Amino acid sequence: MRAISALIVTSFVPLACGQTSGLIYSRVLPVLSGAGNDSGAITAIAADAGGNTYLAGSTQNPAFPVTLGAPQSTFGGGTCSGGVYNPFLPPQTYPCDDAFVAELDPKGNLLFATFLGGAGLDQATGMAVDAAGNIYVAGTTASTGLGAGQNFPTTPGSPFGDSATGTAFLAKISPATGLVYSYLIPGVDNRIVVAVDAQGNVYFAGTYNGFAATAGALQGKGGIAVGTLNAAGTKLIYGAQFGGGGSGEADSIAGIAVDSSGNVYLAGSTNSSEFPVTAGAFQTTPTNPFEVAFVSRLNASGSALVYSTFLGGSSLDLATQIRVDAQGDAYVLGATDSSDFPLTPNAYQVAGTNISLAGFLTEFKPDGSGLIFSTYVAGVFGLSAAVNPLISVNAFDIDSSGDIFLTGQTATGLPTTPGSLQSCLAGGGVDMFAAGLTPQGKLAASTYLGGSGYDGSELIAVHPDGTVTVAGTTSSPDFPITMGAKPGVLDYVVARLQISNPNRLNTPCMALALESSASLIEKPIAPGELVTLRGNYFGPDTGQEAAADSSGLLPTSLGGARVLFDGIPAPLLYVQSQQINAQAPFELAGRQSTAVHVEYQGVASQTAQIAVQAASPDFFQIPPSNPNQAYPPPQGIVFNQDGSLNSPSNPAPVGSTVWMLGTGGGLFTPPLATGTIAPLSPLSKLALPVTVTIDGADPAPVEYAGSSPTAPSGVFQINFVIPPVGTAQSIHTVYATIGSVPTNQLQVSIAIQQ
Repeated sequence: MRAISALIVTSFVPLACGQTSGLIYSRVLPVLSGAGNDSGAITAIAADAGGNTYLAGSTQNPAFPVTLGAPQSTFGGGTCSGGVYNPFLPPQTYPCDDAFVAELDPKGNLLFATFLGGAGLDQATGMAVDAAGNIYVAGTTASTGLGAGQNFPTTPGSPFGDSATGTAFLAKISPATGLVYSYLIPGVDNRIVVAVDAQGNVYFAGTYNGFAATAGALQGKGGIAVGTLNAAGTKLIYGAQFGGGGSGEADSIAGIAVDSSGNVYLAGSTNSSEFPVTAGAFQTTPTNPFEVAFVSRLNASGSALVYSTFLGGSSLDLATQIRVDAQGDAYVLGATDSSDFPLTPNAYQVAGTNISLAGFLTEFKPDGSGLIFSTYVAGVFGLSAAVNPLISVNAFDIDSSGDIFLTGQTATGLPTTPGSLQSCLAGGGVDMFAAGLTPQGKLAASTYLGGSGYDGSELIAVHPDGTVTVAGTTSSPDFPITMGAKPGVLDYVVARLQISNPNRLNTPCMALALESSASLIEKPIAPGELVTLRGNYFGPDTGQEAAADSSGLLPTSLGGARVLFDGIPAPLLYVQSQQINAQAPFELAGRQSTAVHVEYQGVASQTAQIAVQAASPDFFQIPPSNPNQAYPPPQGIVFNQDGSLNSPSNPAPVGSTVWMLGTGGGLFTPPLATGTIAPLSPLSKLALPVTVTIDGADPAPVEYAGSSPTAPSGVFQINFVIPPVGTAQSIHTVYATIGSVPTNQLQVSIAIQQ
């Protein structure tokens, strides 16, 4: 048999993962009830000068923790229906959401929380807070015309008329005194966004659906409705309406902001060639036939557009959020499919073709005539969306100095800064992240935040002291919670944190999940398996590869790093600051789990509890040129009968014997020792039975399944005969089962000559 030690993956694949001493608080907010069709969400966030955080959204959880004296202490209830239509089955029904509003103090304690809704579907979509701590919340409601006690709660004195009806609402709530006012807004629907100025005047915008403009206000063809109420909520100061108006064309609103002079800034998207733009604006003609972002500034009286511009390239462009600074610069966050999206000369570029995953961040001049800064957001972190498809920037905020704060979720490669809260990805594929940029768009601070499951942040608010609060979802039972209940299967979490502190030392950080070194998939491990640990600061900056000593043993200490499984030192194949490849000891056989940690220069990382099973097999594979390729699966490291590497240009004939390499097969008979190199003789067979099929249907006779000579003892080799296959294509998929455990979720391809 051919010696294959050179084929075992030991090279460095740069990936990133700390400490949580900068975590001020982290808690679950029980928006979700854990029931089927659970549709609750936190959709808006704000912060005040005192460090309090305000949240709004929707919930169908009747156990949502409302506070004593709340304007609405009981869940509105009601039954909604939906799902995929099936004429042979009754419609799916589930509880309707109520809107909610909540306030947390600077330490995360719940100060105020209330439901807001009737017996229909009610959802908050926008929120703002004034200097006195009054909360302005807007959204959509289906709780109208349902009868007494079931309608959305409203108050008399509406400037729209007490008999006004509609599917949009606007409410002002004082946590101290209750519901100040609550009105239905006629002629506005879909997402409603809201902002408030220093005088307490509230501004709202939504999709036009017959909204009546007031005398002297801007009135166009349709699309966007915008208005403002006085601080008491007794007067509609103005109501304006503008947009495109062509048949089959539509405008959508995504965000609103207001400056100190009462000018209103709006961002959204349109597919209308007639959308109103102003002379001298940055882009005055649509840049693509799909949808293009727009940014519009309305004067303080609502009578005219100060500027209005398109923002986009030759493909789909969507604005998602807008902020404005003290100088009147508008900042816009969004998503784009355009490889030619307008960038400034100092922008960050993004390599690859998945531009839509990179996002954009653009800063406009106060007059809207040009750009101060515009970049692909993923480029800020030096990331390519084509290589890292899970990077997603979901929200941003700015402070009084023009610093920019971003949040979302990312998989690997985030360049965390010195003293970051959590310097490495904790596992689960993606973690939340928070980052701070200078006013010039340069990365100043960044951190991960998460556990061993999926974690994603959707909202961010910056506090005057530079800390931020993020809100999002987690499926991690070990998410770093500082107060209250631990997360369930899926929960919303709210966390306030200091992104990084340069005076805080970075200590070894290890992801809370291990990967198979063959597939790079996080999963349970098997005794003897070759595994990959991700982290940060847990090895030397320059990678070091291991070599067996004169007695044929791999080292358990390399470059100042050690890995321990239940205190057992693991043989090491490769160590570097962000990646370690090691062998799980065969001594783990019979255990259900193992405690794993890394020591570097005598300093220990956190400990991960990793599940152990008898077998957890994966095949080694050749990395695809396109990491986003879904089919066919990656080419396996397969050797044809003549010893050549199998490939589409070198397929294996039917009836020939091929052999593949893998790890995670479990114990061998006779046993192999941990950290040894498998000998040429005697050979050890896998202790568990092995079956192989092609395409999951055609059995492939197994001639040998056991150790692979000259490879580390955790590598197995399977020799099998290519059977006649039932399909004519040249690329097929190999499936194998060891014991009762099939090979990886990411099967591998083999080329077969018919």
